[in-house]
Amino acid sequence: MRTRNWIFTALMCLMLLCYHSLLRVYYTNQIRDLQGHAKGSSKDGIENSGCNDGFAYVFYATADLYACSTLVNIHRLRTLKSTIPIHVLASEYLSVPFMNALEDANVTVHIEETPQTPALLGSYYEDSLLKMLVFKMHKLDPALERVLILDSDQLILKHFDKLFSQLPGVDIAAPRAYWSPPRNAGTVFSSAFMMINLSDRLWDIVNQTLPSSGGLADGASASAGADMDILNDVFGDTAMILSGEYVTLNSHWETWEVPKWFHPVDAPLINRTVSSRGPEISEARKEPSVEPQADLKVRGDVDHQMPLGGLAVESRPRHPQDSEIFRHLSQLQEYASVVHFTALGKPWTYTEQEVIDERPEAHPLFSKQFGMWRDIAGQVCPETWDVK
Repeated sequence: MRTRNWIFTALMCLMLLCYHSLLRVYYTNQIRDLQGHAKGSSKDGIENSGCNDGFAYVFYATADLYACSTLVNIHRLRTLKSTIPIHVLASEYLSVPFMNALEDANVTVHIEETPQTPALLGSYYEDSLLKMLVFKMHKLDPALERVLILDSDQLILKHFDKLFSQLPGVDIAAPRAYWSPPRNAGTVFSSAFMMINLSDRLWDIVNQTLPSSGGLADGASASAGADMDILNDVFGDTAMILSGEYVTLNSHWETWEVPKWFHPVDAPLINRTVSSRGPEISEARKEPSVEPQADLKVRGDVDHQMPLGGLAVESRPRHPQDSEIFRHLSQLQEYASVVHFTALGKPWTYTEQEVIDERPEAHPLFSKQFGMWRDIAGQVCPETWDVK
């Protein structure tokens, strides 16, 4: 009898393994088919505008939630009337619904294997090296000469079409990582926003740092850090440093602190290189908030969604609306080009009301940045978006 049970158990395990393998093969083939279709999907769209000139915005998506945020910022660029083509470096592990959504967004998708290094396995930055493949975009698309790569966990407030031609022909131009201490007595730049002049020379330098198969030359060793660490080690003394406006942390509206690079008195008079004034959050949100079917949470505390009694907490800003700091932070919102979500959580982890519940004393724009992201995500991301 025990022998029969053992044989039955073994057969069931074998059947489950076969089923899992078949599913993996099916979805892999589906994604590969989408890759081939996506590379040509933009031919009838915005790339036919005649304004390419070898320029492109590039995003990278290592997981579905980051693909959702990529879709949000693609929508932002299109809403802001950008005419520059958009490319996406996508992990092979993105689900088919998100691959379809990227294709429907009329962008060029390049499915690439993410370089992995043992030092980052299991960490937040485990998949961050996918970004490094932006330096070979001219090999993926020979027409490309200059690209602007942006992290997806941000909110774009302005487009940068004119910046492509206004910046000098340096290898890399990136904003100062003004929140980081100097490294080796030098300025640290942020890799969340980088204008890159593509070249074989530059790609060869970057490729020497990657642990991917065939990426390391004889005698070379892969760097152990995340993308920003590696890039600052290699290009820290040659990169052109841009203003912090291109990667403004959302923490300023949480802590009521204006960054040192921002001078409110000068803000209205500065002749900036960004091509269009960004709308205030209240202006950009013309439709009521749209919530996804599945709430995006990385927290297990479901009871925390609403305070006791079922009443939402009202915003109680630490400083009154007529105060100088309130006004300066409102000006910072107007001046910033990109808001980077570092305070409280990523934009998909909290609704606007939950942000108010958690940070009732923050500047009202702090919660509205989350709300604006979710408004757009509800329109452009697949209905099944969820935290896994």
